[in-house]
Amino acid sequence: MKIVKHVIFAILCLLPIAMMARQFNAGDKIYVNADQTVQDDKGKLDWTIDNAKLFLYLFDGSGEKFVELVKKDGKTYMATMTAGTWNKCIVVRKPAGSAGNWSGVWTQTSDLDIPSDAVLNAIRKMPIKNEGGDTYWTHFVPEVENVGKYVPATEEAFSICANAFGGPYALHPKLTADKSKYDRDEGSNISWRAWFMSYDKVTWTSLDGYAGTIHDGGTLNNDIANNILPSLPLPSGEIYYFLYSANPSRRRLIKLTPDATGCDLDCTITSFEVACSAVNANDTTYTLDGMIAFGEPKGDLVITCDGQSTTIQSAKSPQTFSISGLRAAISSGKTTTAVAKFTGNAGCTKSKTFTIPNATQGIVITHIDVPFGQTVSLNPSGANYSNEHKWYIDGVEQPGMTGPQTSIAFDEPNTTRYMYREFNPPAGDMKDMMKNGGYEEANGETYKTSPISEYDYWGKYDNASTPTDYYATHEGASNGFAVVQNANNFAGTYAKVAPREGSYFALFDAASGNTMAGKKAWYATTTPNNPDLKLQKGTTYLFSFWAANINNYGEMDNAAKLQFQIEYNGKTQKLGEPLDLNKAEFRNNRWHQCSSTFYADADATSVTISVVNLNTNSLNIGNDFALDDIQFRAVSSVSRAVRLQQVFEVRSYNPCTDGRIFRKWDNVLFVNNGDSIYVAYQWYKNDQLMKGETLQRLYTGSTPMADTPDLYHCVATRKDGTEEKLCANTFNGFPESRVRAAVEDILSDGVAVWPTQVAAGGNVTVRKTFAGAMQATVLTLTGQMISTCEIRGEHTMIAMPQTSGLYLLRLQSGQNQQIVKINVN
Repeated sequence: MKIVKHVIFAILCLLPIAMMARQFNAGDKIYVNADQTVQDDKGKLDWTIDNAKLFLYLFDGSGEKFVELVKKDGKTYMATMTAGTWNKCIVVRKPAGSAGNWSGVWTQTSDLDIPSDAVLNAIRKMPIKNEGGDTYWTHFVPEVENVGKYVPATEEAFSICANAFGGPYALHPKLTADKSKYDRDEGSNISWRAWFMSYDKVTWTSLDGYAGTIHDGGTLNNDIANNILPSLPLPSGEIYYFLYSANPSRRRLIKLTPDATGCDLDCTITSFEVACSAVNANDTTYTLDGMIAFGEPKGDLVITCDGQSTTIQSAKSPQTFSISGLRAAISSGKTTTAVAKFTGNAGCTKSKTFTIPNATQGIVITHIDVPFGQTVSLNPSGANYSNEHKWYIDGVEQPGMTGPQTSIAFDEPNTTRYMYREFNPPAGDMKDMMKNGGYEEANGETYKTSPISEYDYWGKYDNASTPTDYYATHEGASNGFAVVQNANNFAGTYAKVAPREGSYFALFDAASGNTMAGKKAWYATTTPNNPDLKLQKGTTYLFSFWAANINNYGEMDNAAKLQFQIEYNGKTQKLGEPLDLNKAEFRNNRWHQCSSTFYADADATSVTISVVNLNTNSLNIGNDFALDDIQFRAVSSVSRAVRLQQVFEVRSYNPCTDGRIFRKWDNVLFVNNGDSIYVAYQWYKNDQLMKGETLQRLYTGSTPMADTPDLYHCVATRKDGTEEKLCANTFNGFPESRVRAAVEDILSDGVAVWPTQVAAGGNVTVRKTFAGAMQATVLTLTGQMISTCEIRGEHTMIAMPQTSGLYLLRLQSGQNQQIVKINVN
C-alpha cells in the first residue's frame, strides 16, 4: 500500500512536467538537497558525510558534462550551469579532492529526468541507483543579490504617510485582476516565494527567512502581516520590498516614500457642516448653525459668513457654533460661503457653500373692507394653532387672543391692523440623541441583549499587558464585531488604533461576499434604547461618527466603503456620499470624523440610522474598520423660527362713498369735486336735513364745533341727475392738512388757492385751469382794497399784507367771482 502511494505521488508530481530538452543559460543554478535522511523511502543517505565531494553529471543533450556541486548553505549544494541543453542528470558522490569523472564513485542516483519547466530548479528527493524511490524536483529561493535579474519591468510606487514609518505594514502578493483574492498560486507548489527589503536595490535583506532554502512542498500564502517599517529618516529617502517568485509573472517590486498628502491631522479640518435656522420674517435674517471637526487645534477657531463671524477659544472637536443676524434672501437660488479657520495656522481653513434661505415666512398682508353692522373672521392661511402663536392689534400683543378670530364686529369707521405670528417648535438644544455611541457601556453583554449590528457580536475585550490575538479565538471568522481597547491587541495584523476618547471603540471584521450586501455594520433605533431619536419636520440634523482604517498600509487595496442611511416613515434615504477608507487621509490609522446633514421633511417618531459597508468583496482582508463616538443631533439652534406671519388690515365703513368730505378749517366742511362730477349739494347733520345748506361748502359760523359728536354728511347730485350719499364726518380731532384741503378744493370755475393761512408778508398761490386773464384783489373784511393784480399764468403768487388779520382774496373772471378768506398770522 505504501509503494502504491508513492507511485501515485510521483506520477502526480511529474504530470505537469513535459519531457523535452531543457535549455540552460550560463550562470543558471540547480540546487540539491544533500541530506536525504529525512525522506521516508529507499535511498536514505546524508550525502555530505565523510567529507564527500558532490558532482552533477549532465547528459542526453549537449554532450556529457560534470559540474561540481558547491555547498551553498547547510545541506544545500549548488551547481552553476554553463550554456547548453540537457534532458537528464545524475548526482554523484565521491571522496574529497576527487575530480569530476566516474573514477572512484562512492554513490550515485538513478538517471534523473530534468524537467523542462525552468521554475523547477531544485532536487528535493533523489533515489540511490538500484534502490528505487521517487525523484522530486522543487524550488530553491535564492538570495537576492542583483534585483535587476529578478524583478519585473514595472516598479509599483506608493506614497504613504510619514507617521506610518515605525509602524506595521503588511506585504502581500499581487491581487488578481478582479481583486477577488491575492495571487498565491494556491493548490500549486511551482511558485515558491520570499520577501526582501532594500534601501538602494543593491543590498537586500531577507524578511521572512526563506531565502537560501529549498521548498519542502505544500503552499504558503506569502503574506507578511507584521512587517514593521523602519523609522524615519530613511538612508536614501525611500525603501523597496521585493517578492521573489520562481514564476517571474508573480514577482512584485514595491517602492515606498514618506511623502503622501492629507496625512497630517494637526489642525486639519476634517468635517464642516452648516444648517440654516431661525429665519426671521420681520427683518429677513437667519441664523447659521453648524458643527466642525478637526485634528489638533492651533489658536482660536473663527467661522465667518457674509461679514459676520464668531470666535471660539479652546475649541474641542466636534465643535458646534451659531452666527445670527445674517441677511436672508429676497429671491430663491442665492448662495453664500462660510469659512472656518484657525488663527494659529494660516493654511488651516475649510469653506462651505450653501443656499441662503428665503424669508418665506415674510409678512403676508390681506386687506378686508367691512361695512358697519357686519362681522369678519380672521383665519391665517396655513396656520397650525397647536404651535405657539400670538395675535397683535395695531402692534400691541393680545395675550387673550388664541386660534382663529371669528365674528369681529365694527360700528365706526376706522382701519384696524391685526397681526398673527406663529413659531416653529424649538429645534432642541443640539444634544446628542444617541445612547452609548462611544461604546463605553460597562456591561459587554448589553450588545447581545440589545443588538446594534447585523454582524455577529464577539465580545468586549480589555487590553492585555502584551498584545494578545483575541481574533484567534474566532477561528478566522468574518462578519463580526468586538468592543475593544486596542485594535492591535485584538489581532496582530491590525494597526495600533486606540479609542478616540474614553476606553473602548467598536472594531468590525468586515463583511465579505454577496450574502452581506446591504447589511448594517452598526445601527440604532428609537426604541427601546434611543427614545430621543425622533425627527421634527423642518429641522436639519447632523449624523456623525469617527472612523479609522485599522488595516496597516499593505492592505489598502480593499478598504471599506461606508454609507450612512436613515429609515423613517417607511422609506430609506442614503445620507451623503459613500466614505472610502482608501483615501489618503485614512492611510494613517488615525481617527477622522465623518458627517452628513439630513433635512427632515416630516415628523417621525420611529427612526433607524445605520452605517453599511458597501465593500462586500470576497477578498477577506483589508476592508476592516473601527467606529467610535457616533452622534445624531439637531444642528439648528435653540432660538425659535417664525413659521408664519399674516397681517389683516380691516377697514370698516358706512355703505356710502367715502373720502369725498374733508374738514378744511375749524368750522368748514367741503366736498372734493375736483373731477367736476357733482352739480348740486344737500347737507345733513346727524342724518337731519339742513335747510338752505346747498353749497359745496358747509360753514357753521360761530357755532362751537370742537369735541362734539355731531355727524355731517352730504347728498351730492351727479351730472346725470343721480344722487350719491357721501359718508359722514365730524369736527373732532385735527383738521386735514390745509395744503391738501386747498389743493383738493377746485372751484367750479377751475380755480384753487393755497395756503389760506400764511405768515405776515407771506405768499398765497393761485392756480387757474382755464385760459384767459383773471383779476386778483386783496381786501380787508370791511372791503378796503390792499392790492390788486392781473393773473394770466397757471400759477401766480400774491403777497399778503405785513399786518396780521383776516383778509379776503377776490378772484374775478368776467361774470364769475369767488372770494377766499386768508388768515395772516
